[in-house]
Amino acid sequence: MFAFTIKNEVSNVPVIMDLTAGGYANGYVALEQGHKLYNKDYMDIDVDIHGGLTYSHEMTLEDIDELANKLVVGNVEKFKLTDKFWVIGFDTRHMSDNLETCPKSYCEQETINLYKQIKKG
Repeated sequence: MFAFTIKNEVSNVPVIMDLTAGGYANGYVALEQGHKLYNKDYMDIDVDIHGGLTYSHEMTLEDIDELANKLVVGNVEKFKLTDKFWVIGFDTRHMSDNLETCPKSYCEQETINLYKQIKKG
């Protein structure tokens, strides 16, 4: 299991240029096959996270590697690019989200909080 962020961008313009574009990043946790939450829809997972979960989908490590801008928790060295993961996450694109309310440090901390809640089970 590992956690990562994907920086928000609008039309390939970094969110730093547009305060109305949402927070700095969205946060995700990648679950290995066999995890009890694998294939579970995000709406059926009970966690306390910014805005609630808004994403769940199967991805390969190669997919994640192309999108992720920062590994926040964990190690991906032991996995192959073709390994599949169930990825769950939250976004910072809600009405009141911006760089002041959801800066980089907040997004990374919320991603760590999500990781800890999933790990605790």
